Amino acid sequence: MPGPVRVSKLLETLGINPETVLVIRNDADRDITYTLPAELELPQGVSVGRSVTLYTEPGEAFSGAPSTRWDDVAWRGDRLHRQLVLWSAQGTTLDGLKLEVSDLVSGAAGIPASALRVRYERYVKGDPEPLGCGTHPAQAFVEVADALSSKPVTMLTSDDPLKLWLTLDVPESTSPGVYSGTLRASDGAAHTATFTLRIRVLELVLPPVDAWSFHLDLWQYPSRILSRYNDAHPGGELALWSPGHLALLEPAYRLLADTGQKAITAHIKENALGGPSMIRRTRKADGSWEYDFAAFDAYVEALDSWGLGPQIDCFSVVAAPLKNNRIKSDLLP
Repeated sequence: MPGPVRVSKLLETLGINPETVLVIRNDADRDITYTLPAELELPQGVSVGRSVTLYTEPGEAFSGAPSTRWDDVAWRGDRLHRQLVLWSAQGTTLDGLKLEVSDLVSGAAGIPASALRVRYERYVKGDPEPLGCGTHPAQAFVEVADALSSKPVTMLTSDDPLKLWLTLDVPESTSPGVYSGTLRASDGAAHTATFTLRIRVLELVLPPVDAWSFHLDLWQYPSRILSRYNDAHPGGELALWSPGHLALLEPAYRLLADTGQKAITAHIKENALGGPSMIRRTRKADGSWEYDFAAFDAYVEALDSWGLGPQIDCFSVVAAPLKNNRIKSDLLP
């Protein structure tokens, strides 16, 4: 039986009747019909013919009707996401902002407050329009709320709304039922906003991530994380493929494994995917070659221990661009 419909920025509801919901995925010309339980309730604020609005740009003004409810449907073992946006009145700055999450309860059963993670959306630079691979003329960039941070933001100004990303992990042991709780935002003074969460948990169970048949293969660029760290820590730089470099990767890569990532991206040639090689090639004086797999082994073993794999994608026999398709080697005496 198909799972509950996820209505997000990628899904738009086209039609609804007591037994089915017909949706279309915006980035592909495909209609998908879901057979749903009769008691299904779509999240509040979602209506036929309209998708949920996500706020991603700095200084966005509020539009539409305010909502302080999160109604959703989940399987046991499921994961739900929701964006929460806080606005401040013109000219008003709130400092010392705190968030309080209650347990979600259904009779004597409950989902602990610790199952709800709150992360803070951070702005990153991006292109005004999506671009493909290759070289493009220089152009102005835009800022988009596309990074999630666990570091709390305690100030809210009228210049820019505070964008929060809520993630609820429903324990597999949760009994079916309707669970209710609250999230409270307060500056410790006169300003308080309370949001109600109402989650219907079905009898269906989502298997653990390592049992999923879904094949996720997102390419990894481990040298970029190192570059950003070294740029921010002059004088305290870490060496490429060192234990310190691998330690930088672990938090993000564990998150990737938790989404079902099945492949490890390994760079085995200079400039393959624009990254440095994990395999050192040395041409000796007699013309023979020697290969050092130490960095490759350490990288693959680390990612495997974090739950990624078992597939290993090695890039690449042919590097990109082709004009840089040369082997970098060290000559031994």
